[in-house]
Amino acid sequence: MNKYLKRTLVVASVMIIIFSIIMLWPLPLRKVLRQETDTAMTVSLSDNDTNISSFSLSASSVEYRRIMEILEDYSYHCTWYSFIPHESFTGHGENLIIYTGNSGLVIDTASGRVFVDRGTAEHTYRMNYLGQNDSAKLTAQIKKVLKI
Repeated sequence: MNKYLKRTLVVASVMIIIFSIIMLWPLPLRKVLRQETDTAMTVSLSDNDTNISSFSLSASSVEYRRIMEILEDYSYHCTWYSFIPHESFTGHGENLIIYTGNSGLVIDTASGRVFVDRGTAEHTYRMNYLGQNDSAKLTAQIKKVLKI
């Protein structure tokens, strides 16, 4: 092989590795929500765009702290749609919506898609790796905390 072809293959391999790391690197779900001493949390559960239940939790409540602890155990990662801002995907099955201040999450329980709203740009990510159903587990844990 000539030098040019070898160099091209090495550069292409490095780019593929970097892209794979960006796409699969786990990002902590808890870091999306701002935790401030006086910021309330709004938690809603909807099914096909119909609000089933909604809760407003103060930062000093036991439920607030427990939900933050649960979120520590979960992560999300990039998808093809993560690189372009777009609108939320509510209205397609069961969704868990969690907001503190102007940052929040909309989690599609069935598909594992996570809509991250940081107050500046909204992007879609995924929670589930290789068939795991982390989004359904997360929703079940939060329902248990809220006694739904």
